[in-house]
Parts: sequence; C-alpha cells; structure tokens
Amino acid sequence: MTKILLILFILNSVSSLYAQEDDGRPKPAASTPMGMSQEELEKRISKKYSIPMRKITEYEESGVRLRDLMAAAALSKPSKKSIDALFLMKQNFANWEDLAKSLKISPEVMFKAMEEIKNNSGSSKKAKGSKKTKAKA
Repeated sequence: MTKILLILFILNSVSSLYAQEDDGRPKPAASTPMGMSQEELEKRISKKYSIPMRKITEYEESGVRLRDLMAAAALSKPSKKSIDALFLMKQNFANWEDLAKSLKISPEVMFKAMEEIKNNSGSSKKAKGSKKTKAKA
C-alpha cells in the first residue's frame, strides 16, 4: 500500500511541474516571428495597407496567417488584384514568390513591405518637398 501511495505522490509531484497555474498576473503577449506582439503586427498591417481591423480578424478566423496576409496585400497594388483574388490564385502555387513571379512582380516587393512593417516605416508616403512655394509678385 505504501508503494502505491509513494507512486501516486511522485506522479502528482511530476504532473504539478508541468501544470500551468493561473496566478492572476497578465501573461506576456505572444510574439510573432517578426519580434512583436500579434496585436502590434495586426495594427501595422491595418495601417500600411488600409485594411480594417475587423477584416484582419475575419482573415485570421478563417485560418489565414498574418504572413500570408502581408504577402497578398503587398502584391495587391502592383498586380491590381484584390487580396481575396490573390488568395485564390495562391492555391495554384507552391509559395508567394512563385505567384509574384507569375504576375511579373519581383518577390522583393513582398520582402521589402514585410521589412517596412517590421521596422514600422514606409506607412505614409509623403513626398519630400511637396509644399509649393508661392512666387512673390
């Protein structure tokens, strides 16, 4: 009987090591491969590509990864195709790079856009020196 109790005690001790206890403290936000929280990445994608947050949520709920959403959004403007159309086209290709090449778009377009999101740059396209000076009469 004592052997059984000892085995149960050991099993209980070991299992408690693996159990995650909720101590009420907030957990750190899950990090994406881009080194930022999921929420931050969603906000940056929304801002850069003018995609409403509710639409991003819909994509995610349907199983679309944010990386794929960024690739499709990056190809959307130069290809003049909707993001949804690009997702349909993607089914015929092994990866986004092959799809880009088939559209005669350099895959570097996607990579540059992803880097801009990571660095939080390139979200606004204000031309330098766009202020016009009036000539004095």
